[in-house]
Formats: sequence, structure tokens, C-alpha cells
Amino acid sequence: MAEVDSHKFWKMVNARRNRNRSSLCTGINVDGTTVRDRDSISDGSYHYFRELYQPHPDPDDVHSSYT
Repeated sequence: MAEVDSHKFWKMVNARRNRNRSSLCTGINVDGTTVRDRDSISDGSYHYFRELYQPHPDPDDVHSSYT
């Protein structure tokens, strides 16, 4: 799993949040659907990051153990 500098991560998140605080968020796109409620946004984020951190086979790696 990737090593994460949590201090740097939250610093970037908060900087982006503060910069965009004046704009109104009407929802986010999760798998082609705009969701607006907290539970759907949380669920969509969970699935996105879960998929992001899953190992995927490298098609150029002939020695890959993923088949």
C-alpha cells in the first residue's frame, strides 16, 4: 500500500476547501450520477479510494503475478 504523509494530505485538502468555500457545491459525480446527500457522497468516496488503492496488473510486466 502507498505510504501517505497525512499532514501534507490534510494541508492540501484544507487549502483547497478554504479556496472554494465561497462557491456552492450542488453535488458530486459518482459513477455517472450526481449525488448530494452525505451518505451517498461518503459511500462514493469509499468505493473510489478503495478501487484506487487496489493493485492492478501491469500489462507490460511479463512477470506479473496477477492473471
